[in-house]
Amino acid sequence: MQSGGRRGNHMSECYACKGFQFEEIFEKDGYTCSRCIACGLGRIDPLPTAAVLDNLYQGDYFEGGKSAGYEQSYLATEAILRNESRELLRWLPKRRGSLFEIGTGHGFFLDEARRSGYSVSGIEVNDKAVQLCRDALRLPVRKAAIQDLGNQTETFETVVLLDVLEHLLDPREALRIVYTITARQGVLLLRVPDFGSRKALRLKAAWDKARPPAHIWYYTEKSLRMLLDEAGFRLVKTRRFGEAGLCSGTGQSTALLRRMVSSLGPLMMPLRLVPKLLVALRGDWDNLALLAVKKS
Repeated sequence: MQSGGRRGNHMSECYACKGFQFEEIFEKDGYTCSRCIACGLGRIDPLPTAAVLDNLYQGDYFEGGKSAGYEQSYLATEAILRNESRELLRWLPKRRGSLFEIGTGHGFFLDEARRSGYSVSGIEVNDKAVQLCRDALRLPVRKAAIQDLGNQTETFETVVLLDVLEHLLDPREALRIVYTITARQGVLLLRVPDFGSRKALRLKAAWDKARPPAHIWYYTEKSLRMLLDEAGFRLVKTRRFGEAGLCSGTGQSTALLRRMVSSLGPLMMPLRLVPKLLVALRGDWDNLALLAVKKS
C-alpha cells in the first residue's frame, strides 16, 4: 500500500532518550513501527508528509469508519466521551480559571470544563468540528494548528491535549509551544495511548490504537516523562485507564454494570469494584493520562 511518507528516515537516535537500539514492533498499512529498547518510545517509518496529515484530518475524519481515524462516529459516542471528560476534570487540581484545549474535536471536554466553572477556549484543525463547537455548543474555538500558537502571548492556567501528541510530527516543538502558553505554575493535562501497556505489547498491529499514519508516535510513561522534563514541565501524576474509563469504568457495558451495582445500595459496596477489576484482569488499561506542572 502506498504510504505517502518520506522513506529513508529510520530513527538512528531515540527522539526522547537518545538511545540507539530499536526493535520492530509491527507493520501496518505500509508503515513500520519501531520502538526504542531503552525508553519504549515508538515511531512509524516512513514519516507521513505534512500534506498527507492535513488531508487526513479534514472532512469526515471524526465520522468513523476509517482505519487511520475514528472507528466509530465521534458524535455517536458523545455520552461516553462526556463521562470520560468529567472523570479527567475531577482529576485536575481543585481550582478553576482559564483552560485552553489543543485539538478540541467536537468540544465535549471543553463544554464539560465550562460547566465545571473554567473559562474555556481552544483550537481544532478539522473544519466540521470547529463549526460544530461554535454553532451547537457556542464554544470559543477557532481553526488553527499547534504551530500557529508560536507567537501567541496569552497564557492559560490549564492547557489540555487529549489524544493529540501522538499525531504530531514534532512533539518536542509542540511541547515547547505549550510551555510558552502555560501560565506560571500552570497545569498541563495530556492523554495518549499507552505503548507500554500489556494490550499494546500483546496485540501489536491488531491494537486498535495502532493507526498509522494518524498515530505517528507511540509513547510510554518513561519516554513522555523525559520529553516533558526537557520542555520545562514536572510530571506530578499519571493514571492508566481503558475503554471502561479512568480506572473506574465509563465504557458502555461497564457503565451499565456500575448502574446495576449502584442500585443495590451501600451493603453491596464491594461490588462497586467489579468494573475496575474486570478492566484490570483483561489488561485493557491502554490509555495514559499525565498531569504536569510548569517548572517556572
